[in-house]
Amino acid sequence: MKKLLFVILSLGCGGAERSLINLFNELSPEEYSLDLLLFRKEGAFLRHLPAHVRLLDTPKDLARLYGPFGRAGRLAPVKLLGTLVSRIADGRTTRGRMMFRWKRFYSKVISPLPDRYDVAVAYLEGEATYYVCDFVNAGKKLVWVHNDYSKLGQRAEDDLPYFEKADAIVTVSAGCEAVLKRTFPTLESKICMLENITSADAVRHLADAPAPAEYHADRFTIVSVGRLTKAKGFDMAIDAAALLKKRGVPFEWFILGQGALRNALQKQINACGVADAVHLLGVRANPYPYIKHAQLLVQSSRFEGKSIVVDEAKILCTPVLLTEYSTARDQITDGQNGWIAAMNAEALAENISRLMAALEQLQAVRRAQAAEGRGNTAEVEKYKKLFNA
Repeated sequence: MKKLLFVILSLGCGGAERSLINLFNELSPEEYSLDLLLFRKEGAFLRHLPAHVRLLDTPKDLARLYGPFGRAGRLAPVKLLGTLVSRIADGRTTRGRMMFRWKRFYSKVISPLPDRYDVAVAYLEGEATYYVCDFVNAGKKLVWVHNDYSKLGQRAEDDLPYFEKADAIVTVSAGCEAVLKRTFPTLESKICMLENITSADAVRHLADAPAPAEYHADRFTIVSVGRLTKAKGFDMAIDAAALLKKRGVPFEWFILGQGALRNALQKQINACGVADAVHLLGVRANPYPYIKHAQLLVQSSRFEGKSIVVDEAKILCTPVLLTEYSTARDQITDGQNGWIAAMNAEALAENISRLMAALEQLQAVRRAQAAEGRGNTAEVEKYKKLFNA
């Protein structure tokens, strides 16, 4: 039996976390011993962790560095100084600051994980990758990049030494794979693509519920799902909603997710006069009824790897409208199984307004989605081949 370790910061409501839970559900405990290490034992998906996955106690050094400052204990000076100095020395991007803090401060006080594994998987780029490469004893190390690397704000020269230590660098779409190979040409033979796991049966089962109480049958209902970050473009969505309201169109737009921009987005909603139409609902442990019972799912992202929520919407036959981020066409053929709009509020509003008046187009897309919305659990065999090689 192979002994596998997966490392990720938390089990929040992101696509990588959802994909990891789906993968765990597809891996048999008769084939694999599965351990999960979280930097922070938190997140909406904790409750969905399968019983056959052993959730490790977070090592004390990680818990002190990545938990609340009041619990940092003896590592409080490292946490405080690392955060402050990184902001001054590398203020260009959040990812750059995280790397600086890791290299100059955090990595100096973290102890190696005592157990040995056949395979260790860093299931998210950044600090989970650095931890696996530096502090985990494993026969094979695999690192995942769940996004378009060129948009992450990470510097290739910083990540290269870690990627060189890995046995494989895995990403989630053809577009993301091409970016990685251009960025790290000396590592091309290590880079491969595995799709995020989506179980059609599980999605349909969870979606089999009445329409959410927040929905109103007399309004065109739009839903968006994602972390409240700049990358997800919810500021564009709110501006698009303001344009729709000026046209007198009856709609409601529900945004599911949590994140650092929640207060800023709520202020924008109030300033744009759309508080009666745009609703920040926070995290929902089961978002699928919200997707199933919406007339349209809008993905207003500035960049994505491969959006799991788009695949889930297709399984539930909910029409989707995406902004034209670099990997959008890896999932959607414009006008056939969804639509792709230019990356601005005006284009989003124009497309939404058009679709609200074109119910036959919505129905045609639903039929196309029904023909292809089968999930991709067969992809698990490719994961197992990588783990077993």
